[in-house]
Amino acid sequence: MHRFYLLVCLLVLLFAEPVSSAEPKTISVVYAHNTLSLSVPYEAVHSGQAELALEVLSPENRVLGQVAYSTHVTEGTTVWNAKIVLREPMAVDELVWQRIRFTLRYKDQTTADIERIRSLSEVLVRPRIHILAQRSYIAGAQAAMRVIVTQSRGRGEQSAVKQGQVRIELLNSDPEPDHAAAL
Repeated sequence: MHRFYLLVCLLVLLFAEPVSSAEPKTISVVYAHNTLSLSVPYEAVHSGQAELALEVLSPENRVLGQVAYSTHVTEGTTVWNAKIVLREPMAVDELVWQRIRFTLRYKDQTTADIERIRSLSEVLVRPRIHILAQRSYIAGAQAAMRVIVTQSRGRGEQSAVKQGQVRIELLNSDPEPDHAAAL
C-alpha cells in the first residue's frame, strides 16, 4: 500500500510540473531602478522576419521609453522578455498612469499585425519581500536566512514567485577607513 501512495505522489509531481511552468497569458511588468522588465506573450500568425516594439506612453501619447527588436518569428505562441530604461526617473505612483504599447510588424508591412495597449496599472507586478533572519551574525559561523517573495497585482491578487534571483550583499557597517589600505 505504501508503494502505491509513493507511485501516485510521483505521478502527481510529474504531471504538475508542465502545468506550473506554463507561459503567461498576459503582459507582466516589474519596475526597478528606472527600468521596466517586461514579459510579453504574443501569437504570431505566420513565420517571417518581423520587428517587435515596446513603448511606454504617457496619457498625452508622449514616448517615455522604447525598445525595438528585429528577429525571425515562428508561427505560434511565445513570450518576448525585454527591458526599457525610462528617459526620466519616475515614482511608482506616477508610473501607474502610463501605458505600454506592444506591436509586431512583419517586414515590408506598413501596418502592425499585432498591436496591444495596456495600462501599466493593470500589468505592473509589485513584488513584496519578506526576510526571516537574525539581526546580527558571528563572524565565521554558519548562518541562514529565508527570503520569501510574493507578487501582487492591482486587483488584490497575491501569489508566490516561483523563480527568480535574489542577491544578498553584506555591507561593512564600520565607518572607519580600512587601515591596511593606508599602510
